[in-house]
Amino acid sequence: MKKWSLLVVAILLPTFAYLQEHDVIWMMGYSGGRGQDTFGISILNFQKDSLEIQTDQNILYGFDFANVTMCDSLGNFQFSSNGVAIYVQDTIEVEGSRGFNVNELNGYILPQGVLSFPHPRNDSTYAFFHGRKGAAIPQIIQLFYSEIDMKANEGLGEVILRMQPIVEGDTLLFGHLTAVKHANGRDWWILTQRRCSKDKNCIQNYFHRVLITPDEVKLLRQPILRSDLTETGAGQSVFTPDGTKYVGSHSIRDGIPHTVEVYDFDRCIGWLSNKRVVKIDRIPDTNDRGGGLVISANSRFAYLILHQRIIQLDLWARDIQASAISVAEYDGFEQDLGAFSFPTRFLKGQLAPDGKIYISTTNSTRYLHVIHNPNEKGLACNVEQHGIELPTFNSFSIPNHPNYRLGAWEGSPCDTLSPISSTEQIVANEVKFFPNPSTGFLQLELDEDVPISQLEVRFYSLTAQLIQSSQGQNTFDLSHFSNGIYIASVFINGQVVGREKIVVQR
Repeated sequence: MKKWSLLVVAILLPTFAYLQEHDVIWMMGYSGGRGQDTFGISILNFQKDSLEIQTDQNILYGFDFANVTMCDSLGNFQFSSNGVAIYVQDTIEVEGSRGFNVNELNGYILPQGVLSFPHPRNDSTYAFFHGRKGAAIPQIIQLFYSEIDMKANEGLGEVILRMQPIVEGDTLLFGHLTAVKHANGRDWWILTQRRCSKDKNCIQNYFHRVLITPDEVKLLRQPILRSDLTETGAGQSVFTPDGTKYVGSHSIRDGIPHTVEVYDFDRCIGWLSNKRVVKIDRIPDTNDRGGGLVISANSRFAYLILHQRIIQLDLWARDIQASAISVAEYDGFEQDLGAFSFPTRFLKGQLAPDGKIYISTTNSTRYLHVIHNPNEKGLACNVEQHGIELPTFNSFSIPNHPNYRLGAWEGSPCDTLSPISSTEQIVANEVKFFPNPSTGFLQLELDEDVPISQLEVRFYSLTAQLIQSSQGQNTFDLSHFSNGIYIASVFINGQVVGREKIVVQR
């Protein structure tokens, strides 16, 4: 297969440039060249009015759990990665990408183990993250960052920044790499959780938060006290398509309920808040293990994908736990291989450009499950088991895509790409600081029924760096701040209740 055989005719009208069709081609399957039609790569193309599926027997690399297939904004294929290297043609690797990880039969066995998106710097450069597991444990022990210039090497691409260590000397969850656009619509946030093992007396957990701007890659942390995050981390983590929530599914071990954690997310400062935990009991004496999690296009419904069933959760409900409903139970269908057969239970999910959700299976089969109407409540979501038959066998894989189409948060105080007002409010609960602009002294106006003892105010730079945190007070000394614009976030009992831009001008 030549690179150009995957290209789709470019849309010439400039008005369509906003489409951001980076995810319209999916590749999955075992490598070809085995002399059997069912071994090769299945190519799913979402650019047409209906899904088109093709196969290529000449591609000599395959995909296991780790999977990225990247197009440019108009849907032209750029590269793919199975976590081992980055590929641009049948057997040609992007220059400088060999040896990212060791090939584990058909790529790297790490779900959500690779992640890529267009770099904020320009349209031809792509940011690329990949994890590396420990020798004896499945969790990530190293997280690397690379940059790919697809204009280099006569269009075959080149890794211009290779495997810069982002996280080392720590243990993260099993995959779970995911990203969301910054509120300015240009930069990106990447979140990954630290693995907190209770049997090692871990009493504090935290998120690694990586901010990608045109000029830098910055690692930040957010502590999570008394966290009940999992010990194994098997599952899937995603942002809602609108970027307002971060949701993760976790499965610890038999006998302990499945866990879904829901956080509100602030795209301005990359901050998680208002944690809610949903527990789903296991079905005794069944293979009721954890698989994945995916969110509907309208950001309302989360689908917890267990091996035996699919649970829908309403993220808009006041009581998310009470909204849980089973929308599918495994029907027993198996992939017939003659002498033996493989069950097609549920595994990992991905929201597709057509608004449907596609789910891989727990074995190497030629089927995908489909949720046809994921925006609908309950059984109206219409789960079709083994609804897509692939031309080739798929080894558990499905691409890992963030929402490339998410734009700027209109009216946000951290939109660094357009003129901003120093007193703009962005949340329903209004807060008021004065004087603003400030020469160094600042006071927060509070309702009389808000105890100051429960108050915390955090001051951030526009690039989300925490400058100062003050607890139990409503007057603040900013005399050591440089002249400029800052974000003041107001917390009561640990929850964000308001935010305002503060101008320091002396």
